[in-house]
Amino acid sequence: MSTAIQKTFQHRYFEDIFLLAISILSFLCWQFSNEWLGVIGFTAILISIAYSGKAIYFLPIPIFAVPMFRGLLKNVGKIANASDVITVSVLLIVSVGVGAIVYDIIKHKRFQKKGALFFSWLLVIGSMLLSLINTVDIVNSISGMMIYVFMLFFYVYFFNVASSNSTSSILFSKTILYFTSVTAIMTLVVILYEKNIIDSIIKKDINIGWSISNNIATYIVFGIPFILYLSLHAKQKFIYYFLVILHAVVLFMTGSRAGIGGLLILIIPAVIYTLNKTDRKQFVTHLLLAFLLTMPFVFVAIYMNIPEALYNRLFVQKFFFYYDDRKRLLEIAMECFKQFPLFGSGVFSAGHYIQAGGRNVFSYHNIFFEILASLGITGLLAFLYFSVSKYIMLLSNLNSFKIYGLMAVVASSIFAFVDTSFLNPIYLYMLFVFFAFAEKSEVQ
Repeated sequence: MSTAIQKTFQHRYFEDIFLLAISILSFLCWQFSNEWLGVIGFTAILISIAYSGKAIYFLPIPIFAVPMFRGLLKNVGKIANASDVITVSVLLIVSVGVGAIVYDIIKHKRFQKKGALFFSWLLVIGSMLLSLINTVDIVNSISGMMIYVFMLFFYVYFFNVASSNSTSSILFSKTILYFTSVTAIMTLVVILYEKNIIDSIIKKDINIGWSISNNIATYIVFGIPFILYLSLHAKQKFIYYFLVILHAVVLFMTGSRAGIGGLLILIIPAVIYTLNKTDRKQFVTHLLLAFLLTMPFVFVAIYMNIPEALYNRLFVQKFFFYYDDRKRLLEIAMECFKQFPLFGSGVFSAGHYIQAGGRNVFSYHNIFFEILASLGITGLLAFLYFSVSKYIMLLSNLNSFKIYGLMAVVASSIFAFVDTSFLNPIYLYMLFVFFAFAEKSEVQ
């Protein structure tokens, strides 16, 4: 049995077959709301990986597990409590991924090295512990803080199991490619078949695909550079260019302002860098062909009046309305900071103070105001130190993987200023695993 599993993992096309299989499994669970299929399927995969000792293949499990269990939310409809999105995701990452990884750590004695970002992120977690002094809800604060503890856990784990050659960076990029692709497909399914799509695009508290629009946009913006990275290593590059264009079309359909802004930030450096790394004539030809093949989706969007809905959402109904709303959130954050300037009001306490201020969201929608209000000056200093350490690591010994990753990190960081990206465990998971692999990458 053990020999058979080992041979399976060593198969030439195992990575693509494996990622395709769990993508299909995740999609089927979502499409038919059959979570038991996922429970059985993912458990079998985890047991096989743990038994084989191929720890690197734990990587895709957590992010594919989340849409699997979001099957009941696949139909467009309001989420009763926005914090449930975070809570459910964290519980799934813990239950599906961590148990098997702990088994692997004990069996193979992982955690030999901690990585360059370990100490700086540990300081961020330390500031969260200090913030508990002032928290209004100790259980919720500790539960929320565990998101960031797990990210440190994942970072150290994958830093230890990553290789210093291209294997880890390729697997990571393929994982992101399959995940964002299945997310885009789910989103297109809803957009093309949902009768209330105009309202779905205009209203931010409505699901598009398996998650809210800004979450989907976050994953797509982060994923596009890694799809281009894969194109450098492929003989048939066209499929990757096609997927980039398709992802961009879906991104526009979400109506996410931050997503569209992030795409505009990364598109020019991504095109220039890719152009310098490949045959220019072939690149332009493939890009034009990819545009042509995505035209049917554009025509369908025009037929469904999606451009009008996007215009209304971006420039009419939402833009000016949200200005006053977001301004009030930042005012509440500053009031909170003035009351608790040193250690903050408590990690994950924003929802309490925002609701007391007459709003019904759980975040200040700006990472710096979130930190100032919730973690105070100590938290802000710790986060700034982490941010500097992060970019020092990424900019040292640059290679293609790091350069495309930098594009992904910078472009997706726009969400941190207008949305809740640093409260989104799936985004954080992708971010921290990338840090682990980028630090270990050498020749790509």
